[in-house]
Amino acid sequence: MFVEALRGAASGDAERTRRLLELAGHLFGERNGARIVHALLAYLFRVTPLPPDTVRDLLSNPRPELENAMLTAAQQLYQRGHREGKIEGKIEGKIEGKIEGKIEGETELLRQLLEHKFGPLPKRVQQLVARADEAALRTWSLRLLTAATLDEVFPKTPRRHPSA
Repeated sequence: MFVEALRGAASGDAERTRRLLELAGHLFGERNGARIVHALLAYLFRVTPLPPDTVRDLLSNPRPELENAMLTAAQQLYQRGHREGKIEGKIEGKIEGKIEGKIEGETELLRQLLEHKFGPLPKRVQQLVARADEAALRTWSLRLLTAATLDEVFPKTPRRHPSA
């Protein structure tokens, strides 16, 4: 019965979740019951699609220790999620910063090399380089090695004429 109630928690079936909470309430009297109930509630809050308020409201008359355990489990999960979210955000921020820095460095290097080889750059080329992604910067950098003119590095795309 207990295993079935655990399986039901992930389904979002309110009745199965209610039975699981009732079982949890009975476990408080057992040896290590509080620890078991806390682990059970942490599992429940992780897997159930039901909002915590709905889970709490499933019991008509919960034992105070069960209600306290529910609150503690929910708070701990929230705090852990908050910490993990902060860490994940910092990592993503560092990665994005490194990518942006790398692209800025490649952009500046290409600009300097172009100016060294061809002199002051026309506005069109300055804008192309400033807006370029990493792939375009690499393509142009490789073309620069053998190009005799700026047009060989940045070929102009022919304009399409509408069909008559």
